Amino acid sequence: MSLLYPGRKGGFPSAALPPGSLKFGPCDPLFPKTSVVQSEDGFSFEVQGIKAEFWAGGNSIRDILKRRSEDAGLPYFNPHSFRHAACQLALRYSRTPEEFKALSQNFGHEAVTTTLRSYGTLDDQRVNDVLSKIDFSGERTGNNKDFSIEDLEEFVRIKKKQLDK
Repeated sequence: MSLLYPGRKGGFPSAALPPGSLKFGPCDPLFPKTSVVQSEDGFSFEVQGIKAEFWAGGNSIRDILKRRSEDAGLPYFNPHSFRHAACQLALRYSRTPEEFKALSQNFGHEAVTTTLRSYGTLDDQRVNDVLSKIDFSGERTGNNKDFSIEDLEEFVRIKKKQLDK
């Protein structure tokens, strides 16, 4: 049961939420599933609201994004492009191996290499930006996030000793 939303099991309500009562939590889908019910006449279906459930496939959300993009006069971006943008933004702000691993797991990847291989590609401008900020002088800046090869070697030595015990 959710602490944020009493009555929910697994973070999702069992019934559709009526329009205007969106009470989604951090584990709910970014693009929730539409609640479709049979109309009163019994001959058609109609939208009743949305459910805090994930879509079973991508076609419905693609259609919605295409229509909404056209209505707004904006270019269409497929649903995965939002995931790609979110991951690239998060990668830009992740600074430690632990942060990278947490990000990777959050995106459902077993290995950090999957996340970096799939979403870590940098465009030419970003490569230039990153490289231009690297201090190749070999001097320490005093920033506690800076470390040298010697620091890394010492860390590995200590960890190996701990494992050998």
